[in-house]
Amino acid sequence: QDPTAVAWELKSGQTAAIAAYIGALRGSARQSQTMNDVKQVLLAFHNYYAAYNEFPKDIAPDGTPLLSWRVRILPYLNQSALYNTFDLKQPWNAAANKTSAATVVPTYSKVATGKSRVRIPLCKGSIWDMNDKITFDKMLDGTSNTIAVVIVPESSSANWSEPGYLQLDENDLVGSLFGDEDKLIAGFADGSVSVFSKSEMTEERLRAFLTFAGKELVKR
Repeated sequence: QDPTAVAWELKSGQTAAIAAYIGALRGSARQSQTMNDVKQVLLAFHNYYAAYNEFPKDIAPDGTPLLSWRVRILPYLNQSALYNTFDLKQPWNAAANKTSAATVVPTYSKVATGKSRVRIPLCKGSIWDMNDKITFDKMLDGTSNTIAVVIVPESSSANWSEPGYLQLDENDLVGSLFGDEDKLIAGFADGSVSVFSKSEMTEERLRAFLTFAGKELVKR
């Protein structure tokens, strides 16, 4: 036994308090990491935009979505080698893409299942609810007031290479987006990230953030 060691005797309730404090620190660290992941996705969006003058959509060579927008921006996440292994003319779950789709991309997911909580919310009036090219000039509410991506609850996660957006309930935007989570991490079209509280979010306010041309005045 180390004679210089100091033994601390914790009083009743201190153990729980310390455990709660450590849990809060871990939660804060996870939130910071998740926010950084969203920032990386948004930066990839902007770099893709610089190359193609539009925001990325699902890969659909013949009109039918085959691969996720997450696949499309891989080269802008330092994942060009993985991007080049995909057969862009085959669905995400085709045999030709099986190995590529099973690869874990840390920015999208931290688990081996490949399920990603990084999703694009879709509702009436959102930037993704248009067939035309998605460009900055169409965001009449301003890029800093237009949500591009969100971190959804585990129950709403999807395979990272699978196409499709998160369809929200028009009659319950808050419930269908927050789910059973108290907080929502949202990435905006200008590249910024915010954390929203479910208890402070209203349907009107959330719709203002999700839509791009409603001309609503709303504060973050």
